[in-house]
Amino acid sequence: MYNPPRRFSHQLSETVNIGVSERRKITTKSKHIIPSAIGDKLQMVKPVSVSVSPPDGKIVVADQEICQLIFFDKKYKFVKTVGGPGHGDGEYHVIKAVSVGVNGDIVVADSGNNRIQVLTPSGDFTRVFGSVGKSVGQFDDITDVIVDSQDRIYVCDAGNSRIQILDLYGNFIREFGSCGNKISDIIHPQSVAVCPCTGNVILADTSNRRVQVFYATGQHRFTIGWTGAEECELLEPTSVAIGPKWTILVADPTQGRICGFTMDGTLVQEYGHHGMLDNGEQFEPRQLAINSENGDVIVIDGLNKRVIVFN
Repeated sequence: MYNPPRRFSHQLSETVNIGVSERRKITTKSKHIIPSAIGDKLQMVKPVSVSVSPPDGKIVVADQEICQLIFFDKKYKFVKTVGGPGHGDGEYHVIKAVSVGVNGDIVVADSGNNRIQVLTPSGDFTRVFGSVGKSVGQFDDITDVIVDSQDRIYVCDAGNSRIQILDLYGNFIREFGSCGNKISDIIHPQSVAVCPCTGNVILADTSNRRVQVFYATGQHRFTIGWTGAEECELLEPTSVAIGPKWTILVADPTQGRICGFTMDGTLVQEYGHHGMLDNGEQFEPRQLAINSENGDVIVIDGLNKRVIVFN
């Protein structure tokens, strides 16, 4: 029998299955990072990606329109911006993703230039690799990057419908995925996450309207959601992240909600309903990140051009 998940009442919560009749719910407060909250030094135009630095807790937001990275300290106070439009070192053309590694290295998906740039923890350029193409180490529309605990970069190479895994110097490790709608096939993937406890790779297979979970080797494990799947229907999964208690969090902006699944694919939580928060605000969650230090869930709200932090 299907028990519908509890909806969050005003604030993002975590629900963990601990029995048939009992669920534990952790409710937390929310706050916004918006220009009025951090002063006139900053105006977000089109934030598209956010990542948290494991060493020091700083937040890095990628703004696609102004081709810059925006830095906040661990208390979510504005620090600085780096970058700008262009094709040179430390310049960007259509940033689509940013990820901070365990040592603080910042990896940027410079998608319009079909390359990946690596920066120091302070945002200084160190190296670049990649070019347009279909060979290993080449890309066609990088939609997401994530750095795992072993400093491996997982790249959503969307135009080639594959995931490439590289080291921090661009050396190829392996790849998986092929274009299609069968089990384990992917079409234009938008987001990737890696579970630190199992090494499972979670993929937003956006054009197939589903989330796929693979073993670390690239072998398919299971699928979450598809059109018409009732309680776990996904219309436009654009971002995946590993939440507290190893839950899989999925942003589904077309439905205006964030869904949480257990590692076996069971839906246990929702936030947002038909594009509305419980306080009446409109909501379009497009990208997610987790602050592993304190459990904060950080959300890019595309409609309102802001970053929302649920602590």
